[in-house]
Amino acid sequence: MKLKNELLGALLTLLVLLVFSWPFLANSPETSLFALADRALYSLAGGRFHTPPSARTYPVSSSIREENASLHQLLSLRSRLSGQVVAARVTRRDPDSWWSFLTVEFDSPEANPPKETAMVLTPQGVIGSLDNADIVLVQSGDERFFRGRVRLLSSPETQLSVVVGDRQSPFLLEGRGGPALSLRPVTSGAEDQIVESDGVRTSGLGHLYSKGLQVGTVDKDRQFATFTALPSTPAEVLIWWR
Repeated sequence: MKLKNELLGALLTLLVLLVFSWPFLANSPETSLFALADRALYSLAGGRFHTPPSARTYPVSSSIREENASLHQLLSLRSRLSGQVVAARVTRRDPDSWWSFLTVEFDSPEANPPKETAMVLTPQGVIGSLDNADIVLVQSGDERFFRGRVRLLSSPETQLSVVVGDRQSPFLLEGRGGPALSLRPVTSGAEDQIVESDGVRTSGLGHLYSKGLQVGTVDKDRQFATFTALPSTPAEVLIWWR
């Protein structure tokens, strides 16, 4: 009888607590309805059957895990690059020019932006370039930073010398305003030496893009490459120049 009365008293106490706490409950795990009920049950059972809330681990959201993983990859890539490298925040990507441009903001060493043209990369590969003429210095209160307009490789009329597959077949990659990049063979028969899913990488020809940077993969018909380095809008990118 005594135990029954204790149970009834505990249940009534829990009910009153829930009723009066309802408007003030937060969404965090420690102050949720579940947590309050768990504390009451833990107290009622004397700690014999339940783990105290302070000892529980709550799951981290998938978005936080993905953001942390991306940051780790970005830092790892940054440590492998020589020359000037700065991290930039992606702040804008207009629907009307989705596959042509995106806007970034960054702080630059010694308050100097790239003097000419810089490469823009994600951990998955190169996504475009940033020209000095497309960078402006922004003054916002006491804060000063650079804002730049990145031209994506998928932008129409953008061209890049690349090599494809294990045989390093030479091609000219052209932007078409979408995720599919056009592959034009430089030498006769080069298209016969590549197969679907072959990697497309920078050739190193020219003064801007270093050799071997990932760009995309060959599509089924071998006339196009999928822009794998930009599957979605990144939160941060690396700006690299020499």
